[in-house]
Amino acid sequence: MRHFVLLSSFLVVGCAPKGSFDGKLIDPITGKARSGVTMVLLSPTNPTPACMELEAVTGDDGAFHIEGLCDNGDYSLGSRDSNFVIEDIGGVAGGVLATETLEVKGWPVPNGPGLFTFDGEGFAKHREIAKIGVEPIWQSEEDVAFPDTLPTKVVTIANDEWLVFSGAKFTERFTLEPLIYHDAYIRLGEPGNYIRSEPWWYIGTEFASESEFTRVEAKIDSSKVKALDQGDTHVRFLSGDAVPNSLYVSYYEGFRDDPRYKKLYMVNMGPELPAPGAE
Repeated sequence: MRHFVLLSSFLVVGCAPKGSFDGKLIDPITGKARSGVTMVLLSPTNPTPACMELEAVTGDDGAFHIEGLCDNGDYSLGSRDSNFVIEDIGGVAGGVLATETLEVKGWPVPNGPGLFTFDGEGFAKHREIAKIGVEPIWQSEEDVAFPDTLPTKVVTIANDEWLVFSGAKFTERFTLEPLIYHDAYIRLGEPGNYIRSEPWWYIGTEFASESEFTRVEAKIDSSKVKALDQGDTHVRFLSGDAVPNSLYVSYYEGFRDDPRYKKLYMVNMGPELPAPGAE
């Protein structure tokens, strides 16, 4: 009977919470500390209920200290604030005492899907500026896409601002392509069924003549792009200087199969340039 009591006591105790974690939460864009945020260490499969979820609130300097990490499982770090996402720091080992303070980055995220500008203080949602038009390229089996109207104003993303794609549809299926001006009339279509296009702006296509063209992609500096994917949150940050200073458009890649998605967004990346429709 005595042996049974000792074994039961061991099972109830499980592990002794003896680990800790020290961190400092900052906004990676502004470099400022985030205070008053509840940080959480999760170990959902931990066999000891008391060890599954541990938390602490950040102080004025962004610092926080969490105790009670059990040694029978690893932890992942998150927060209870839905306004930003914690950048993945990898697994946190249980049962280990903190010996240093780890800088933790909390990226702000928009409240919902769409295309946004982030200026370091808040998000401004973009609206479509045109629909996508498509016509066959003369004497070619390929076609060219273009805005059906030219706006007189375009959203500018300054070098110290960010273009933000939010939501799985926008991060996975929306593209960013340069908008290229051709200063001459060209035929688009097929013999017997063509249009004579005035000088216009085309998406990712540079014309040398009406039948000679080169496809042009956006030259994106990957070091100035931040991708965040946690649970149902999917966000891409693109710095204003991540691409050469020019006009760009973003649209849904599947628009040819579903005309509902012919919305076209236009942005000026970098120093402000004249809008396509400006006189």
